[in-house]
Amino acid sequence: MTNLCLLGGATAPADLIASVDKGLYVSHLGGGSFLPDSDLFELYISEAHCIEKGRLTCPIQGLTLRGSRTGFLQHIRGIGADARADPGTVRCKKNEQVVPVSICTPTVLVESLEAVPSRERTDA
Repeated sequence: MTNLCLLGGATAPADLIASVDKGLYVSHLGGGSFLPDSDLFELYISEAHCIEKGRLTCPIQGLTLRGSRTGFLQHIRGIGADARADPGTVRCKKNEQVVPVSICTPTVLVESLEAVPSRERTDA
């Protein structure tokens, strides 16, 4: 994958956050990998906060999001009106190849992704 672009929605990001009782707000990804023989991916979180009762609270580090592409798309519950572009600072690993990835995405509210402790990265 070299590019990901999601169009913005109509909801303010603050309203998406306010709608979550308990969750994780990821503000920056540090890369990821996609398993081409399956539907699975991993996204390394470089900056995140807990969401508790609709408010951002404690910072979180050292987590990886895991899920399936189809599961991710099926569990989108809201899209923010704040689409923005990342200038290609994220890296994606596939079949032992690492490439820069351009991302243009708004805030996205997704249910049911797994967050696990990150293991040591070899693609940075």
